[in-house]
Amino acid sequence: MMNLEDYSLENCLLAALMSEMESEKVYLTVAERVKNVFLKDRLQFLADEERKHQKVFENWYQREFDREDIHLPDKIPVPLPGITIENEKVLISEVLEKAIVAEEAAEDFYRSFSAMFKADDERRRSLLYIAAMEKTHAQLLEIELKNVLEIESFHIEWPMMHMGP
Repeated sequence: MMNLEDYSLENCLLAALMSEMESEKVYLTVAERVKNVFLKDRLQFLADEERKHQKVFENWYQREFDREDIHLPDKIPVPLPGITIENEKVLISEVLEKAIVAEEAAEDFYRSFSAMFKADDERRRSLLYIAAMEKTHAQLLEIELKNVLEIESFHIEWPMMHMGP
């Protein structure tokens, strides 16, 4: 479990919000580039999921701090691995590998974040639920990665096969 005792509730909420925003952006970017319609749908599904999580954290932040405007820092306040796409030639397998690590880190972060609250607190239950969702995202990505690696090994590209951007 991640040690979050040095971080405030506000920093954890901002980290959650920014992490979800970053993941959504990456999934949408990759979905635009892939030709495989099945992988495209999965990536769009994941982007939609991240958008929903983002909304949860926006609402929570606004309720908790009684602020309409959320001022995001330049950098995520809690160290979480991000997903970046260095260039357009990057293999989809490399992006999926980073996404799996990020989803697993998000699961750990949300489980650790939940420890800030008592067992019967709705916020704790919500964080544990989101953590479980992040775990399923990582599992889904692992399945897609396996398929992508197999296809990439052939060094061919067919429109209905999993190939990178």
